[in-house]
Amino acid sequence: MKLDWENIENLSDNEISYLLYLENKSIYQISKIRNLGEDIVKLHIYKIKKDLLLSEAKIADSNILSEYLSLSKPEREQYLECIDKENEKCLLDEFSKTMMDIDNIEDLMVIIWTIGELKTNSFNDKLKFYASHPHGNIRRMTYSAMGKIGSMEFLPYLSNGMKDIKPQVKQYAIIAFGKIADKEYIFKLNEIYTNKNEKEYVRRSAKQSIELILDRNNNER
Repeated sequence: MKLDWENIENLSDNEISYLLYLENKSIYQISKIRNLGEDIVKLHIYKIKKDLLLSEAKIADSNILSEYLSLSKPEREQYLECIDKENEKCLLDEFSKTMMDIDNIEDLMVIIWTIGELKTNSFNDKLKFYASHPHGNIRRMTYSAMGKIGSMEFLPYLSNGMKDIKPQVKQYAIIAFGKIADKEYIFKLNEIYTNKNEKEYVRRSAKQSIELILDRNNNER
């Protein structure tokens, strides 16, 4: 997908806004130049970025992982919004083949985050493994992914996570636990909520998880 001013006669509104954006003009400047609302300009730019990501997604399987990991977080979010089933399968296949060999913490965090976003349960055993990873951010991201996937088999791992030495990691485990657990497990959260030695934000998350479980229980009646 090649965009340039040489073909201006055939450019769409989206493409014109995007070319101005590539010239480092701000959303406000583009809206003034084009006499359009800022929301419309943002939509133009988003649509072209989406098209470009879809085009880039058609790369060879051997490159899809490195290309995906090179994206910024907003670009990854847009990519996942528009990825088709074929490319999703290619990406997950690459995760499955390589993630246990990845040493880069940032890359591994991205992969685990993506597994959670896609809510795939084909990596449940790997997530259980990473729940005891020595790096706190990996454990934190793993608990978050477990909560998004929502499988009851994660409860023992999240229960252990609620005893983590790092308060922020513990908080993520508590939030995920609240998304999955039944009413019978509220006592675990109550122990944290009533413990005045816990960080205030950790206790607040425990309270919110208790309320979430109770609300879910009431709605299921």
